[in-house]
Amino acid sequence: MAHIRPTDLLVTEFHIQKMFNLIRKKQDAVNVYEVMDRLQLDIVTEIFLGESIHSLSMKRSPIQAAVDRLVETSSLRLRTGYVDCQVIHLDT
Repeated sequence: MAHIRPTDLLVTEFHIQKMFNLIRKKQDAVNVYEVMDRLQLDIVTEIFLGESIHSLSMKRSPIQAAVDRLVETSSLRLRTGYVDCQVIHLDT
């Protein structure tokens, strides 16, 4: 990122405070990985798209399943390398 706009810091602070409030209200253990993932989604969508998806306010974000699948696929590709799958047509 070439520069940070002052509004970016305000947006980030707002969502960080929202995350802390969420953690304070939880009675049981908090999955830090999931909360940080949601925090990043909220910040990025508000800064780049103009509106947050408010994933910290939801039980499960609708985009979360897609992000989980993307991370799983990327991890697999890192471990196995790129696999070039081509369909071979046989003339019969």
